[in-house]
Amino acid sequence: MKVTENQQAPDFKTVDVFGKPVGISTFKGKKIYLSFYRNAGCPVCNLRYHQLEKEIPFFKSNNVVYIAVYQSKKENMLNYLNSMYSDTSSIYPLMVANPETSLYKQYNVENSVGKLFKALLFHGGLKDVNEGKKLFKTKVKDDSSKDLISAEFIIDENGKVIKSHYGSYSGEFIAVDEIKRIISNK
Repeated sequence: MKVTENQQAPDFKTVDVFGKPVGISTFKGKKIYLSFYRNAGCPVCNLRYHQLEKEIPFFKSNNVVYIAVYQSKKENMLNYLNSMYSDTSSIYPLMVANPETSLYKQYNVENSVGKLFKALLFHGGLKDVNEGKKLFKTKVKDDSSKDLISAEFIIDENGKVIKSHYGSYSGEFIAVDEIKRIISNK
């Protein structure tokens, strides 16, 4: 079943690519923006990451923990991060490698060839792919399924889901302004 608004977010315990503990209960008392991406080599995911990277000061000033989950292997994610940052010691968000897809299953993140083609044919998917490719500083391996559909969740300080979003096509995300509005309670 999909994770819905007003339910407790499924908890998990894992570590990010640098070994820091990550989980919903780990950050009790803080809001969490949890996003599931395909992999570090996905151009559309790269485009989205760069869009949200601009909002890091907003996330930090609003005491929000941003957890980015990727199907990539840890080594591939580190390659991605090392290509973008000269110092990776203070990377934000928390980057979680989940190639075995256990967290994707826990949050019922889907795979859909139909939704992938829907994006490419009707929702500017090729444009997003091209824009995302331009943002890579080096080639990063595409190391997961091609048809994963993104999912995002905003979770309150007590672990309750206040926004649940499953893409209706590949590359459909919550609008950045809506994320900011929900986090700010405006």
